[in-house]
Amino acid sequence: DEPLRLKLTFMTARIAATRRLVAARDAGVPTTEPAAYANAEAFERDLLVVREYLVSVGAAEASRTALDPFLAGVRALGFHGFMMDLRDHADSHRAALDDVAARLGLGEMHGEALRRELTGRRPLVAAHLPLDDGTRRVLDTMHAMRQVQDEMGADAARTYIVSMTTSPEDLLRVLLLAREAGLVDLAADPPVSRLDVVPLFETLDDLHHAPGIMRGLFEDPVYARQLAARGGRQEVMIGYSDSGKDAGILASSWGLYQVQESLTAVADEAGVTLTLFHGRGGSVGRGGGSPVHRALAALPPATARGRVKITEQGEIISQQFGLLPVAERSFEVTLAGVLLQQFTDWRTAVDPSEVTRFRDAMDALAERALQVYRALVHEDPALFALFERVTPIAELADARFGSRPAYRPGAARGIGGIRAIPWQFGWTQIRLMLPGWLGVGTALSEMSATPEGAALLRRMAQAWPFFDDLLAKIEMVCAKADLEVARAYATRLG
Repeated sequence: DEPLRLKLTFMTARIAATRRLVAARDAGVPTTEPAAYANAEAFERDLLVVREYLVSVGAAEASRTALDPFLAGVRALGFHGFMMDLRDHADSHRAALDDVAARLGLGEMHGEALRRELTGRRPLVAAHLPLDDGTRRVLDTMHAMRQVQDEMGADAARTYIVSMTTSPEDLLRVLLLAREAGLVDLAADPPVSRLDVVPLFETLDDLHHAPGIMRGLFEDPVYARQLAARGGRQEVMIGYSDSGKDAGILASSWGLYQVQESLTAVADEAGVTLTLFHGRGGSVGRGGGSPVHRALAALPPATARGRVKITEQGEIISQQFGLLPVAERSFEVTLAGVLLQQFTDWRTAVDPSEVTRFRDAMDALAERALQVYRALVHEDPALFALFERVTPIAELADARFGSRPAYRPGAARGIGGIRAIPWQFGWTQIRLMLPGWLGVGTALSEMSATPEGAALLRRMAQAWPFFDDLLAKIEMVCAKADLEVARAYATRLG
């Protein structure tokens, strides 16, 4: 006499069977659970049956308050809960394919040879083929991605990020390796791909080359099949931390602003739906430091298009999401910022000639700040020698609490080999905060030395959200710096 209770009891049993099936797979125990849901969509269909019943018997309020929020959660989170991004260095994929090609006697897997393999169907890796440990690790990652998708749904792990992307072939290699795990079949009609391959552009040079690389990909007939399989969508990640370490805050901030405009234009020309993924950290030198709404308002107009993806680094996750009311507020502010960014454009309130003057001034500021930063950080070994002696970088490297080692594997000890996070953290520990201001003072003081230059800077701060946000972040860094403490470290240890 209680059909709704019976239906929900039946669904509860099917969920329990699904949990047992996943647990058995994780434990490596072969089992069958005929009652288990095949996927979250099947569970959602049952929930919709329940919802239809509630509405039909006049229980619309119960549906709205009790069922609809849960249904929204199922649609957003499926059975996986979190969407997992996978990430590896472009050199790892290049080395893996070179290893496979060498063992098969195929020659170098580049250019047309790479594209020919992608449009064919012959498998490259047989079970008995001996492989290097690095190659096996890359292929195991692809198979793990396939297993996660099979168990939890495609949304559980669909994004594969390629660090240090420098050419279109860096993405094609990933697709070929993914084909070995059954994730990609570009020879099929229609083509099949179960992953989004996301290039990551990190250094200032990488950012400058990014539009050309993406244009080459969009014009590539092989990659066009990947785009078709993914519904014409492309995600691009831009790195704030490494560009800041490479060029300093002023030059990197301007480079990131420009590349967002260029990438959006390239995607529009190709008819591709672009999502920009902002690889920001918590500190100012790594792209953070702004309230979310202000950071979003500072993005170039018409580049977000209602879509934004942002990394939340470990050091501020508790700050932003540790308490439920704070987490809700963080999402509210983010949503509001994206909407404001979508429907407002600061350029409508200024003359076009003024926009040109602002950009010319920013070019000059970035160039001057870059000269100062590169001269001290990259060209003179004294600053890095000071960094190693007076900051606790050696201890941080051995602490093992970071996500990655302090130095890149195989890299020489120096500014080129150290990762961005310990570079920022070391200067923070002695309260000098150097990456957040070095080069900026010289550029601003020289431009503001004339009345005309000072007036232009004031006008830029008043009218341009990007420049206003940049100055506010640098001002905060200067307020946090404690020269007395930093001087004590430098004089006693350096």
